[in-house]
Amino acid sequence: MSTGLSEALHILVQWQCTPNQALAILKLDPDQPFPEVLSEEQCERVTFVLNIHSDLGTIFDDPEDVYGYMSGPHDDPYYEGKSPWN
Repeated sequence: MSTGLSEALHILVQWQCTPNQALAILKLDPDQPFPEVLSEEQCERVTFVLNIHSDLGTIFDDPEDVYGYMSGPHDDPYYEGKSPWN
């Protein structure tokens, strides 16, 4: 498994994704072993997760905020009190 894929999966777990959500986000088949070579779309999705995580680390100093942002409710009108996962 590539380092990027491993890191993206770790981040998704920290963001409180279920295993099935994490696999769906990364377009991985739950009935197959992890591919040795990712498709272009899978690479893009891994990159998106890594970049979002990096950006959250730039915005927030507290790791709880970095990892809790994706699962926590937000008052911003865009989220309407929901989390980004909803």
